[in-house]
Amino acid sequence: MKNSIKCPCCGAEYLAGEIYYPKSFLGQPKFVDRDSNSYKITDYDEKDGNMNLQEDYVCDYCKTPFRVSAKVMFRTSTIRNVNFNEDYSTPLKKEKLFFEES
Repeated sequence: MKNSIKCPCCGAEYLAGEIYYPKSFLGQPKFVDRDSNSYKITDYDEKDGNMNLQEDYVCDYCKTPFRVSAKVMFRTSTIRNVNFNEDYSTPLKKEKLFFEES
């Protein structure tokens, strides 16, 4: 499987959700402060806001302890057909098709 985590000893495969705790992996910030002009983060609670990308696990099959390290990358793009910041209109009537009877 492409996105599986493999035991380095026996090759058993795991999904990330079996090893990582979601709230710990992503972090769950309770406090985030942003600049009022640029909206960039200026301060946050490091204890709860940082991602935990490393986890130790013991293989369920061969009992070998191993460490998993993740690399996360975020990409963003505009979704054009649902961007309500731009002018748009909605047609009220749809074109109808008529078929002639023979």
